[in-house]
Amino acid sequence: MNYGQLRMDNLTMPLSEMVVDYFDRHNPFDYLDIGYASKLARDGCVDPTTLIIAMLYVDRLRRANPEYFVSTSPDDIYLSALVIAGKFLQDGGLDEFIWNDEWAQCSSKTVQRVNELELEILLKIDWNLHVSEKEFKDAVESAEQWIALHSLKRHNFLTYNDIAVLSKKWDTSWKQVKLLFTFTGAISATYLGTFYLALLCASIYQSELSVDVVQTTPTLTNETMPSTSAASTPSFNATFVYTMNEKLMNLKSIINDSCSNDSIIQKPIIPNFQKLIQRRQPVVVYNNNFDDENKRWREIECY
Repeated sequence: MNYGQLRMDNLTMPLSEMVVDYFDRHNPFDYLDIGYASKLARDGCVDPTTLIIAMLYVDRLRRANPEYFVSTSPDDIYLSALVIAGKFLQDGGLDEFIWNDEWAQCSSKTVQRVNELELEILLKIDWNLHVSEKEFKDAVESAEQWIALHSLKRHNFLTYNDIAVLSKKWDTSWKQVKLLFTFTGAISATYLGTFYLALLCASIYQSELSVDVVQTTPTLTNETMPSTSAASTPSFNATFVYTMNEKLMNLKSIINDSCSNDSIIQKPIIPNFQKLIQRRQPVVVYNNNFDDENKRWREIECY
């Protein structure tokens, strides 16, 4: 479709083949003859702009009334679309304007039949003839892409212009894929961040809980922990310890007296206790109270 600065009075063969392919894809019960389409383009001096507008009207007819589109001959639909597109683009009286009698001569139809077909199409599309700039631009890009792919299938190679045309479509597709990856990455990062944050909060809470348990639990050291012999010794209350201490003191006085007077010693009264006194071995008695100041168990040594 890149004609350059030179204007051509008819369409190229690929554009006519594109029109035939459109009707073949959307109207399976009938087809548009390539010779008829080429004759209309050549005799009617159809330019690419008129063709694009006409195909937009054909597509509107197919979407608005598919039953009429399928039941009507593609030759009549294509002819009436070219007639309406030419009148929409060119005003009457200009050199480029083509009258209905000229269209009738090009299509080998009567003028009355051309007028009827034109009015039918206008009624079916509800006189919706306006074409926006975006619609026209999208239609041109679609036509260029079709021609580039058609050239690749036929000649098995691409020109620089065809590559540039197809790369536009690839750029659009890549932007959509890139947008999809960006959205997926953002969602994944959000989920992973939330998961790691939950793990971090759980680990911090667990560490604080373990520190509280350590602080509330008393530490048992060698000084605070009673010895094995003390653990095996039964606990005494303070009254019992005081009574035992008093009895030991009495026994000590008796032994001292017996040492001064051998006749007083009575072995059955204090059996084996003299040996303890001679050895001077202390008898350690642990109280059941815990000394909070010294952090150790209270002990009383009795000789």
